[in-house]
Amino acid sequence: MSNTAKVAPGTGAQASPSAYELETCTLYTNSWKNSEGDKKIDIRGLVSGINIRESLYRSSMYVEISILDATNAFEVLKLAGNEKISITLQQTELKDADGGEKNKFEIDVFIAEIGGYSKPKPGLQAYTLTCIAEHAYINNLKVISKKFEGSISKIISQISKKDLAMQKVNINMSSKGSIKGIFPSIRPLDAISWLLKNASEDSTPYFYWQTAAGDVHLDSYKTLIEQEIYRTYSQKPFDDSTIGDKDFFTSQQRKIRSISSELSMGKFLSSRLGSYASTMHSLDIATKKYTVSRYNTPDKLKKMNSYSNYSVETEFLGKKIPEYSESKNYYIVENSASHDSFSNYHNPIVPTLLKTEAYLNNLDFMTQDIELNGDFKLSTGKMIEIEIPKSSTADDLDTERGDMIDWMQSGYYLVTEITHRFKPGEYTMDVRCKKDSMAEDLDKV
Repeated sequence: MSNTAKVAPGTGAQASPSAYELETCTLYTNSWKNSEGDKKIDIRGLVSGINIRESLYRSSMYVEISILDATNAFEVLKLAGNEKISITLQQTELKDADGGEKNKFEIDVFIAEIGGYSKPKPGLQAYTLTCIAEHAYINNLKVISKKFEGSISKIISQISKKDLAMQKVNINMSSKGSIKGIFPSIRPLDAISWLLKNASEDSTPYFYWQTAAGDVHLDSYKTLIEQEIYRTYSQKPFDDSTIGDKDFFTSQQRKIRSISSELSMGKFLSSRLGSYASTMHSLDIATKKYTVSRYNTPDKLKKMNSYSNYSVETEFLGKKIPEYSESKNYYIVENSASHDSFSNYHNPIVPTLLKTEAYLNNLDFMTQDIELNGDFKLSTGKMIEIEIPKSSTADDLDTERGDMIDWMQSGYYLVTEITHRFKPGEYTMDVRCKKDSMAEDLDKV
């Protein structure tokens, strides 16, 4: 299934980023043994495709391995749907005449489902092995019922490393406040999801996700949008470089093969969800204190790009959109007397909820789905820049030829989902990216 044909002459490097090599794909069986007595078998010869999906909103990668079986391996290996599979995919990036940098995915996953079975022709059967990370499997097998105490980041770190036995975990420990409570017989990942609802840094939400490299991350929206831009991608119809050259590899890395989007820019739903204004009603049952807080300053939110995603000129009944703070209401119950020196679970959410929800809703302002050539280093959670050309010619638009970028759709985006597609002869990526703001002022005449 590997694509080793696109190799630069005189080097061991791939000449194109769409080239790759499936170095290993080993299945560990339950009972079957090879000639050496080991319960493992190399299944590279059966693999017709691999899809690895990662998302900012998912705690585990999702791997689909397409199998074309002409050896009756399904019966011989006695597949039960719980087996471990170790996969190594690699690419040697062309840097110079001597070769270049080797990039790899080395992952262990477990079969969660066997489906898509068919017999395309006599003597051949096809099926798909749907696999997940080990910690996702462990999550389905256990619950936790114990007390918790400390910052939300610290508690999530403890669950990840101790209860889910994760090895590759990167935790942002910046969540503020200490809380205390008890997990009431809940699955570990459900406990993490529950904690994430109240985690924040500078009123921005946290995300917990796993990349295709196998690393699990906990990080804040603030940190993600303040990081350096990974790469600029452009949609260009022509390429003047030659295959085998370093410039060709670089240009193909930056090329947008195709782009599509539903955009979802309307304010009809986003205003109702609290993107621009909202109100929180909180009641402390210990002191019987009732407090009303309002958020109506979307222009002060941290942004990826320079300008807001709404027009300040828009008015309804003589009021601008941010003035309608009653468009979304939240109701919170607190108990300030639940602990002597620690806050309860709800305490961190009171000063941050309105802005946190606004950040999450504004992230859905504009979505782009782009297809790129393969890149082992691009992962969810990275910031990229997209340059989309104007849909006309410079002559038709009466503008300079160097000013042919559509800045309404171009700009900085956060990568929220990637499907890495390893097909016979080609490695591509379906990348979903989102932005919360504009690179051009909507009110500029």
